[in-house]
Amino acid sequence: MIASSLKAYDQLHVKNKTSVFVRYMDLNLTPNYWKPGIRPLGTKVWISYVGRTSYIRDFHYINPMTGELLGTGLFHVVKVDFKTRRPTKIGADQLDRRGITRDVPPTNFVLSPKPAGSHLYSTKVLSSDTDRSQYLNTSMHIKYFMDAGSCMAIDGKLTGFHGDLAYYDIAKLSVIFLGKAVIDDQLKITCWEDASNVKLLNFETLNGSKVISQCQIKFAEDCKAGNSKNLSKL
Repeated sequence: MIASSLKAYDQLHVKNKTSVFVRYMDLNLTPNYWKPGIRPLGTKVWISYVGRTSYIRDFHYINPMTGELLGTGLFHVVKVDFKTRRPTKIGADQLDRRGITRDVPPTNFVLSPKPAGSHLYSTKVLSSDTDRSQYLNTSMHIKYFMDAGSCMAIDGKLTGFHGDLAYYDIAKLSVIFLGKAVIDDQLKITCWEDASNVKLLNFETLNGSKVISQCQIKFAEDCKAGNSKNLSKL
């Protein structure tokens, strides 16, 4: 069953004065997603898992003209009190459970071993980088990862990349969110290649000494900068 995302969010959060903390996200894209040209993109969304304080929202990205599946994704989010940011219970009647397909949340990925002297990228959290709760927005973590990797590639420190990562097609992107950041926090992002696959990049974000997010991005094995005529659609 495809539930209305806005209606479900209003029922679960706005009326209950709660928000969400994204714990984990995963995105898988097919080669056809990156084909040059303009085409419609449709999204199917449903709730596939409901726990005591968290739930998973699954996505299918399709070409609505042909029905072709272009990608899949999921967000595992924790319901939290808007003020205290502590997990809060999900009521039995607050989410449509007819699309449940998961008994347990997905297993987290494991970062490749980090070599000594990993590339370090620094950035400051700006007001425009935060959400309505004034915490660092989920999408900005990904932007920081891409910025860090792009700087490393441009500096010639990556084997499989030689320019801005926005020009390379992504096959899979996974992020674990472990902590928070607010306006004016100084963050450091490390980036390194997998030892056996140069198209697999690993990232870690530190706020002070605390790791607040980790990411793996697997790029298409045959992609080279400039092959895709479009910048990253993410």
